[in-house]
Amino acid sequence: MKGQWLIALAKRVLEKSLHPSDALNYLFWRIHHTDTLTIDKIKFSQVDHTLWSLAGETFIRREYCPAGFEISPNSIVIDIGAHRGVFVGFASRRNPRQILAIEPNRENFHQLQSFVTQNKLSNITLLNKAVSSQDGEVKLYRSTHSRHSIQKQLHSENLFETVQAISLDSLLAPYERIDFLKMDCEGEEYEILRAANANSLERIQTLSMEIHNINQDVLVAGLYSKLSSSFSCVEIKPLSPTLGMLYAQKR
Repeated sequence: MKGQWLIALAKRVLEKSLHPSDALNYLFWRIHHTDTLTIDKIKFSQVDHTLWSLAGETFIRREYCPAGFEISPNSIVIDIGAHRGVFVGFASRRNPRQILAIEPNRENFHQLQSFVTQNKLSNITLLNKAVSSQDGEVKLYRSTHSRHSIQKQLHSENLFETVQAISLDSLLAPYERIDFLKMDCEGEEYEILRAANANSLERIQTLSMEIHNINQDVLVAGLYSKLSSSFSCVEIKPLSPTLGMLYAQKR
């Protein structure tokens, strides 16, 4: 909702989970649209409105890590849809054992690489692929705001690039346990999870993801039913009439 970020910003400062200087940096960017933004000792370059907005979602509103769904120290974290590194930066400040970040778009991926190098982040593996329902090649439809998608209907422009894709089953196969899986797949989340087998879902302890089309009851009910078979807790929090957050956890 409009203005909610400002309330969340004040809340983070009052609860001392955000330094006042970081709050001022965030406000300064909103007013002056500078090229850089520093928050929680993480520096972002080439900051546009999309990255500024993602920083608000992640560091300030804590949409991916609300109370009860935090990243614990020494965790294995996977970030599907890493974009330019906002969640990677946030997760790195929680002292994880390992982060695997996956981003399909070449421009975003190159900026992600630069971001990790610039901030001297360690224990991070980057993968330039899409996550989809199966391994192979897929079309990634481009957006003017850098939030590209395999789902063509989300973009009016018919511009795309062909990228390599990996299924969730293939991605998680090397791991016995994933402590925290974050997903921001611009509508592809339904197909990714529909195709995933039970063994893959059993490895995931906490799942936090953006979910589209929450107004489509049949679609959401199918996803909820599948996840409920593997997770003891599944919650959906609406953000707008069509967009929300889904949280699933084994407790």
